[in-house]
Amino acid sequence: MRRNFFVLMPSFESFGGHEVEFLKPLKLFASKKKLDLIYLLPKKNLMKFKEKNIKCFFGNKKNSLIKKLFGILLNLIKLKKFFAKNLKQNDIIYLDGFSIYFLISFIIFYFFLKKESTKLIVWLRYPYQNSIKNMILKFFINQIKNPKETVYLTENDNLRNKLKKNFKLKNIYTMPSLHNLNKYKKTKNKYNSKIPPVVLCPGIYREEKFGNNLNFFLTKNYQNNFQLRISENFKKKIEKSDKLKNLNINFIKENLNHKLHIKEITNCDIILLPYQMPDYKYRTSGLFFETISMNKITLITSGTLMAEDLKKFNLQSLSISRWKNIPFKKILNLLNNKKINKNLLKFSNYYNKINGIKPFTNKLLNVCDCL
Repeated sequence: MRRNFFVLMPSFESFGGHEVEFLKPLKLFASKKKLDLIYLLPKKNLMKFKEKNIKCFFGNKKNSLIKKLFGILLNLIKLKKFFAKNLKQNDIIYLDGFSIYFLISFIIFYFFLKKESTKLIVWLRYPYQNSIKNMILKFFINQIKNPKETVYLTENDNLRNKLKKNFKLKNIYTMPSLHNLNKYKKTKNKYNSKIPPVVLCPGIYREEKFGNNLNFFLTKNYQNNFQLRISENFKKKIEKSDKLKNLNINFIKENLNHKLHIKEITNCDIILLPYQMPDYKYRTSGLFFETISMNKITLITSGTLMAEDLKKFNLQSLSISRWKNIPFKKILNLLNNKKINKNLLKFSNYYNKINGIKPFTNKLLNVCDCL
């Protein structure tokens, strides 16, 4: 009898266009393992993902505490009801992209499972900064900690070492990026002084991504002649500032499909990823993978995990320690710097070689051989 492979991605509702790529290697993994693949995803954004065997639930985005508590209860009921009908012995559950509220639902639900016969693959993307959320995560890991039944995945060695030490995990592995980087076309970086350069802040607003750092940079350089392209959900924040109102801004649709998302990156000159510390000390960014693979000048905050990768290829000049002190003219000079562009191309080729659908699938097949 063929086993089921259940892919739970409750945070899929907040994904942009490029995250749809994340599901493709899981389909390949299921095919090679001869598993019946069933997706459990929220309704929002599923228009971008045309696939069979999709079960729609898991609403994650609740504003008030009452709605969040109701969401926990609703998810618990749906989990129990669905798996009571569909879960067979030795089936595999892949849990990825969970919010802390969904995690509470899953912890309670897990008590009702036949633990000795259920296999789990758990993607631990990053440690929570909040102590209460970390406590819930620790409780969750303690409940499922069984080296014969559970495999843990992370996206970088720094995070893997931290989680391995804090939670005493055994079967925990660093995975390649899920992004299919080889399909992206590389661009040439060159500054034409006759045309205002296009500066892109890709992705939607989140405090840990585009908090004070972006505000510092724009306030410092608002008088410079460049075109800023940024998500429309920044609009209210920018309109509050008298200085930033004068910027040459083109607002982008909040959730682009993958084709338009890549087009935005292709057509810009400079990428800004002013991520906050310490949020990105142990986590990577899919946007960073994409922009580097396309050979784009990408500015990132010093001290982040991505900045460490830049150092390995002598690209420290792309790391910004103080966003309020970086003059725009200095950034423009990076576009025509031959040494930087040569090192960036090496870095881009390296990323393309070690990441993507095939490397991820092969690694997943290898580490999950015990399941």
